[in-house]
Amino acid sequence: MIIQTEAIVIRSTKYSDSDCILTLFTRKMGKLGVYSKNARLMKSPLMSGSQIFAYSNVTINTRDGKYRLSNADLISNFYKIAGSVEKTYLGYYMLELVEKLSMEDQSNIRLFQLLADSLYELEKNDNIILLKTVFELKLLDYSGFRPNASRCIVCGDSSSLGNYFAPQEGGRVCISCMGQVNIKYRYDSTTFRLIEYIQNNHISRVLEAKISRQIIEELSGLLDYYIKFHLSEIRLKTREYLILD
Repeated sequence: MIIQTEAIVIRSTKYSDSDCILTLFTRKMGKLGVYSKNARLMKSPLMSGSQIFAYSNVTINTRDGKYRLSNADLISNFYKIAGSVEKTYLGYYMLELVEKLSMEDQSNIRLFQLLADSLYELEKNDNIILLKTVFELKLLDYSGFRPNASRCIVCGDSSSLGNYFAPQEGGRVCISCMGQVNIKYRYDSTTFRLIEYIQNNHISRVLEAKISRQIIEELSGLLDYYIKFHLSEIRLKTREYLILD
């Protein structure tokens, strides 16, 4: 069988002096482990499409349940990301999050498009902390971990919402239910409006908006708690190296 699809290289592992094993995040089939023969050789036609961050139209041959890259027409290598240490770390963090939260052979088109759009934005946008925050919030949504900011996570009421967020329960808590959750944090009401704005708008539109640095940092902290509770079994190595100044 031959598979043709768009793909982004989210991991590359040396297999031999000339070959490598790629983890591709594809539009049609989600995450795939693919053998790329001779991709480490300078004259190989697969070399450019086998690098980390490479976004390509690929052709993959399958045989006995194994995938082999036969062609990669590069769309973008996002080379400008490498010109900034901060952007490079954030880029690797995005790739690791996608790798850890995506399933083998299971398409997630919204998540694929989010990663592609985010890498394009990362090349040209210097608001690192906002980009990280938008990416995390949308990725959580597309991976089944959407935080609820519009209704009480306990009773579902939206008429008496307070400014408390319970990360373990997964959302905002109304005044009547505050005593029913063990761990909750208080945030500015604007932070909750920002969550809804990000969830309902494309990443490029959010990045064009004028948003208070204080509110961005507060939402970033909220997501830190949220990720700690809901992704506690996933060790994110790249998160330790993020530079968000």
